[in-house]
Amino acid sequence: PDLLVNNAGIETIAPFASFDMDRLDAIVATNLTAAMKLTRLVVPGMIRRRRGHVLNISSAAGKTGIPYYSVYGATKHALVGFSWSLRTELAQHGVGVSVLCPGFVSDAGMYADRSNNAKPPRSMATVTPGEVAAAALRAVEKDRAEVVVARGMTKIADVFYALSPDLAMNVARRMGVDEFLATTISED
Repeated sequence: PDLLVNNAGIETIAPFASFDMDRLDAIVATNLTAAMKLTRLVVPGMIRRRRGHVLNISSAAGKTGIPYYSVYGATKHALVGFSWSLRTELAQHGVGVSVLCPGFVSDAGMYADRSNNAKPPRSMATVTPGEVAAAALRAVEKDRAEVVVARGMTKIADVFYALSPDLAMNVARRMGVDEFLATTISED
């Protein structure tokens, strides 16, 4: 293959203290280990041909701290780190690696399936599947290291977290992010 898109992902939104251990293992296996293993199988051929691109689909949750997303967020943080490290390693072989970090996506995917049409706070406005697809194409075509696809505060939340995690968490809490996420806690 000339292009590998690692887009598998599952989530459970729950307080970490009560998180089911089997579900924890399943999330890590699906969101992180599977992407790493599939990439390991495909990359040698890309190196031999001196071309190819790996696109890992992470999440805005992989760029910041989000309550009730501790396990999902950890796997998405790891996928961002894996992508950056692999990009550095494979550049000398003509192989590109990008990571895409969408925020909440309307109309399709995990958020759309779980939200019951609940609107997130304005600071966490949703993006469309088309916007995510267009950003994915741009990431591959322009060999971008990382692309955050989000609106509102989510677009720059990682910058706030880098400057002051405590301030970022307090602002998010005041904007109703924690309260909104608490209403989406998974039943599984």
